[in-house]
Amino acid sequence: MVIQHTKLNLKTLNKILFMMIFLFVTSCASHTVNIAHNTKTKDESSFLFYNSEDYVKTNEISEKLFFPVKGLSLPERKNLLPNAQRKYRNGIHRGIDIIVSYNTPVYATFDGIIIYENDSYQDVSLDLYNIFLEKTNQLKRTPSDLYNHILLGKHIIIDHGYDFLPKYRTTSIYAHLSQIDQNIKVGLKVKKGELIGYVGNSGTKYGAMNNTLGAHLHWEVHFENEKNKYYLGENIESEDFINTFKKIIEENKNEN
Repeated sequence: MVIQHTKLNLKTLNKILFMMIFLFVTSCASHTVNIAHNTKTKDESSFLFYNSEDYVKTNEISEKLFFPVKGLSLPERKNLLPNAQRKYRNGIHRGIDIIVSYNTPVYATFDGIIIYENDSYQDVSLDLYNIFLEKTNQLKRTPSDLYNHILLGKHIIIDHGYDFLPKYRTTSIYAHLSQIDQNIKVGLKVKKGELIGYVGNSGTKYGAMNNTLGAHLHWEVHFENEKNKYYLGENIESEDFINTFKKIIEENKNEN
């Protein structure tokens, strides 16, 4: 009888020990999963752009950019930021749309050389504009010729060389302008914060309708090296991009 009682106690102790080990392991596993789930593989708010072949962090810039419209800050609506879908032309938004009044002054974001301006640009008719958009439906993408020569409207491109970001050639685009400053010509050197043009709606359906609705500045910043060409905010989530932007832009209050 004593032996049977001892066996019973051993069985009971084994069961209790097994349950304690099981509960401990389960608790640790659950805790580990939660940690892994909440840990980001990269801090996207520290990148100018990010993809599988290349990336650049905000601490690599030489100095901050000048926001191209005075007295305003980065819009926070996702559809105005990089990577937003542009279904009307079957493409991806590669820039920042700054909603502001028609004919608001636009300024150079960094020192550079004007490499393109098309002050002679005239909006096409609405019928022709829609025909061009239908081409994007057929191709399932936005062809570069339509994008550059029609949809950007009146615009300026500035080459900033390698001064903003070492090892990358930086360029900036200012699109949908109503007019370009009369002094802006290809080859002209401009300074950061210098007046270059005025906000409009050229290249949009409203421009094709010959009115002043839908005015905004479409602003792109690109980085290029021997591998490829990337745009500011590429593959960065909107919330992270807003934080990134605060690190690379200097405050420019409206002095007017």
